[in-house]
Amino acid sequence: MRLSICKRRSNETSGYIAPDGKSMLFVSDRKKGEGGYDIWVSTYNPERKRWHTPVNGGKFINTEFNEVSIYPSSGNEKFYFSSDTPKGLGGYDITKTFSPTAG
Repeated sequence: MRLSICKRRSNETSGYIAPDGKSMLFVSDRKKGEGGYDIWVSTYNPERKRWHTPVNGGKFINTEFNEVSIYPSSGNEKFYFSSDTPKGLGGYDITKTFSPTAG
């Protein structure tokens, strides 16, 4: 399996590959995001043995601030991450959402 999602002049971190190997979540500060560090999603193309171009998780997940530290639930139907949006309690707050890799 070839992993080539990294972009020049950006930082990628907190990667997570779903148990079925068909999708990946990661955090990046790449351009065209919603804010500082965002959650991005890529799916695997088994015929070409390559990952598709990552797509930003969008405003449903990402804010204009930083989202970091992806952690899946035990069934992979939800995932947790931290965000430093001022709408929280302060600093990085833990948030839960449904996983784009579920189902």
